[in-house]
Amino acid sequence: MLSDKDIAIYALGKTEGVHSIAETLGKGLNDEKYIESWNKTMKMLGIEMPLKELERIYNEFAKKMEDLTDAEEETKSKEITESNNSIK
Repeated sequence: MLSDKDIAIYALGKTEGVHSIAETLGKGLNDEKYIESWNKTMKMLGIEMPLKELERIYNEFAKKMEDLTDAEEETKSKEITESNNSIK
């Protein structure tokens, strides 16, 4: 079963597109029409989640993605260093 958080993230992606999420949060938090649209979408899905809560969720998600990217870069860097050391 999907959590309210999962549904909200999916709904945002479907209504806004993945690439505009950050921009939407920056502008949408003060836009009455967007807030109304968000609330209607959430109501149709049967959950209550204020747009402000979505900002917290997005920031959490962005931090996890940043950590993942950093870890991948660190792994690649170690592999290159090990490869260079084995060549010497």
